[in-house]
Amino acid sequence: MSIQKQKAEALVLSLVTGHVDPSLLTDDCVCWAPGGNSFTGETLCMMVGVLASLFEDDFTMTIDSIIEEGERVAVISHSRGTLTDGIVYENEYHYALIFRDEKICEMREYMNSAIVDELIRPRIQAAMIASASESSQ
Repeated sequence: MSIQKQKAEALVLSLVTGHVDPSLLTDDCVCWAPGGNSFTGETLCMMVGVLASLFEDDFTMTIDSIIEEGERVAVISHSRGTLTDGIVYENEYHYALIFRDEKICEMREYMNSAIVDELIRPRIQAAMIASASESSQ
């Protein structure tokens, strides 16, 4: 497996662990997901930590396929996990990644955003508000 495919796989699998290795990303990495504006790789790393806190220890990501063409890598995957309130979350994803000097400089994430809007986005927003409130005290 090529270095780019290995790094793409590492990034996608890490999205459910609570920790993204920042060395996989360029300093100016730009990320995008449905329903929002572009955000930085640093923000991605922070959001992954918040996301993982919403789940029991069973949150998994499975890679279904990886295709590489030049500096572009496409990853198809699916996730499954139980939210801390007992609701099961499952989704399918397509990650379109662009590499520069063997690091990811752009990530676009596509998924069933209706499921995210219903189950994930409100919980992330609440967790981020709670975190900001705790740090200001």
